[in-house]
Amino acid sequence: MQIYFTAAGGAYGSESVINSVGPLPVIIGHAIFPFCWSLPIGLATVELACAYPTDGGVAVWAALAYNEFWGFMGGYFSIVEGVINLAVFPTVTLDYVMVLLGFELSPFEAWLGKAVICVLVVALNMQGVSFVGRSSYLLSILINIPLLVMIILAMIYVTDYSPWLDSRQNDYDTNWTFFMGILVFNLSGYDNVGSVAGQVKNPGITMPKAMILAIIVGSVSFLVPLMYGAVIDTDYDNWRAGHFAIAGEAVGGKALFYTLVVAAAMSRLTHFMAELCTNAFFLQGMADERMIPPIFGWKHPVQRAPWVSIIANFAVVLSMVFLSLPEIFEFSNAFTIAGVLLGLCTTIRLRLTHPDVPRPYAIPVGTAGLIVFFLPCFVLSIYVLGCLSIFTVSVCTGVTLAGMLMYYALSEARAAGWSGMTGDVEDVELFGLRCYNEVRPCAPDARPPPCPKKLLDPPRSVGSVRRRQWCACVCARARVCACALARLCVRVLWR
Repeated sequence: MQIYFTAAGGAYGSESVINSVGPLPVIIGHAIFPFCWSLPIGLATVELACAYPTDGGVAVWAALAYNEFWGFMGGYFSIVEGVINLAVFPTVTLDYVMVLLGFELSPFEAWLGKAVICVLVVALNMQGVSFVGRSSYLLSILINIPLLVMIILAMIYVTDYSPWLDSRQNDYDTNWTFFMGILVFNLSGYDNVGSVAGQVKNPGITMPKAMILAIIVGSVSFLVPLMYGAVIDTDYDNWRAGHFAIAGEAVGGKALFYTLVVAAAMSRLTHFMAELCTNAFFLQGMADERMIPPIFGWKHPVQRAPWVSIIANFAVVLSMVFLSLPEIFEFSNAFTIAGVLLGLCTTIRLRLTHPDVPRPYAIPVGTAGLIVFFLPCFVLSIYVLGCLSIFTVSVCTGVTLAGMLMYYALSEARAAGWSGMTGDVEDVELFGLRCYNEVRPCAPDARPPPCPKKLLDPPRSVGSVRRRQWCACVCARARVCACALARLCVRVLWR
C-alpha cells in the first residue's frame, strides 16, 4: 500500500483533467498510459531493487552503473521532485478541511494550518516505515469507500453514458499540455519505492507482486471515478479540484458530500506521509554512500526512521507551500522525467556491466528487448519536456546546475578533510543516541556481494575513439573548472 500511496493515492485532486480535454481522452489516456509509462518504470525499479536491495534507490544504482556524480544527481533529482510534490499536499489537505468547516483563513492562518499538517505528518513518519506502511494499508480502504459508493449510486441513477464519448478537442480552452502533465503526475512515482528497498523483506518475492498490484489499483482508482463522475455532471467547465464531492452530492446528498470531503483530505494526508517517507530514505541512502554528510543518515535506534532527513524535508516544504499548483506540476514533471530517464538508462547499463549479479526478479526480456520495452517512456518523456515553458526550463536548469555545483563542493570538502563529510553513519550520535546499525545474519541462500564493474570494451572505429577522446577532454576540463569554483566556495565559507 505504500507503493500505491507513493505513486497514486486515489483520484482526489485529479478532477480538473476532465475540464481540460473531456471524458473520452481521459478514459483512453488512463487506460493506455499505465502500460506505456507506469509499468516499465515500476518493473525497472523492481529489478534494480531485487538485485541491489538498499536504501537510496537510483542514487545508489546510478553510482554503481556510472559513477558517483550520476548517483548524486539521481538522488538530487528524486529529492527535488519529491520536495516539490510535498508542497502540494498541505495546501490541498487544508483546502478540503476548509470546505468541510465552511470558512476561510488569512494568509498567516493558512500557513500556520499547513505547518500543523506538516508537523503531524512528520511525527507519524518518525514512527518508522513499518508504521507508515500499516497506516497506508488501513487508510487505502477507508478513503476509497466513499468513491465506491458514488460509483454504485451513479450506476443506479444514471442511464445516459453518452458523455463518455465527449471530447473538447474543438473547444477554445482545450489544454492538451496540461492533460499530458496531469497523466505524468498522476501515474508516476513508482520509481521512488526504490528508496526503501532495504526495508523490504524478501524483495524478490514481495516487490514484483506489490508493484504490479499497485499499478493496477492505482490506474483503476483514477479511471473509474473519473468515468462515472463525468456522467453525473456533464458541465465540464465546473470540474476543478474537489469536484468529486459536488458530483457525489448530486447522487448521494449532503452525507456523501461531507464523506467525500473528509476522504479526500485523508487521501492527500496519507499521500503526503508516504511521499515524505520515500524522500527521507533517499537522503539516508545517499548519506550511507557518503554522497552527502553522514548526519543525514542517522536513524533512531528504536523507530529505525531517518529523523534528520525527515526534519530536513519538513524545513524545505514549509518554505515552498506558496507555489501555485500549475507551477508545481511543471517543475515536478521536469525532475520526474529526469529521474525516470536516468533510472531506465541505469537498468540497461547494469544489465550490460553486471550481468552476473543475481536478480531474484528480472524483466523477462533481453537487453535489446529491454530497450524496446522502455521506448514509449523515452518518447513520452521527450514530448512532455518539449511542452515545458521557457520559465520552467530556465528554473530547472538553474536548479540542476546548483546540484552539480553542490556535488563538486561536497567532493572538495571531503577531499579537504572536512569532518562533516568523513566518518561512518553508524558513528553519528544525536540526542545522546547512536545511529541504528542493522546487522543482518547471513542466510544460507544469501546472495554474494555485487560484482565489480565489468565495463564492456567492444571494438571501435578510429572516428569513434577520437569522438570519445574529445568528449572525455571536454568533460575533464569542465570538471576542473567546476572543482576550482567549488574549492573557492569552500575556502570562502571556511574563512
